[in-house]
Amino acid sequence: MDITKGDYARFNSNTYLEVYEDIQEKAQKKYKDEVVAHTKTQEKLKKMEKDSSDEIETLKARISVMEDKEKNDFEKRFLYWDGLSHLHLQAFRIFF
Repeated sequence: MDITKGDYARFNSNTYLEVYEDIQEKAQKKYKDEVVAHTKTQEKLKKMEKDSSDEIETLKARISVMEDKEKNDFEKRFLYWDGLSHLHLQAFRIFF
């Protein structure tokens, strides 16, 4: 019964109890709905955290591969120029 909506015809000595029970029922329903929503939100956050940690691991792996590739490229260039300079120095020693 909701006496705030104009239902004054049934106003009697038990009206305040009915109103109180209505308020309690609405509060309980709202509380249950909030608990359900909170649980869903926690599940979503856990899923997002797992997904983001997987993405972080994937990015770390990609960065590691890129660093290894750069290191190998640098070593190849270094060995090329080292060999070339060594060859020039040997040729310089032979001819001069």
